[in-house]
Amino acid sequence: MQGAPHELKFLSSPDALSTAHPPALAVFDLSSGELDALQRFRQTFPDVPTLAFLPHVQTQLYEQAQALGCTRVVSRFEFSKNIRKLLTELTSNV
Repeated sequence: MQGAPHELKFLSSPDALSTAHPPALAVFDLSSGELDALQRFRQTFPDVPTLAFLPHVQTQLYEQAQALGCTRVVSRFEFSKNIRKLLTELTSNV
């Protein structure tokens, strides 16, 4: 995103992150089977905000992400429509 105050990185696993330098936010595409990655991330970085998106019909996956402590879970449509707003809200305290 142009003018974004944070560096954007795409990682294949939360294991690639350093606990010495936690990210400002983590975003997960739950339709890609990233629920396990979300769980590992939350265990390693419990204070880092997380944003997950998924197809709106996957209500069970939505509930699982919430149970794992995901900061915000949204539909894929809401994610694409409001990405700037979501990222700004979730990183405003960082």
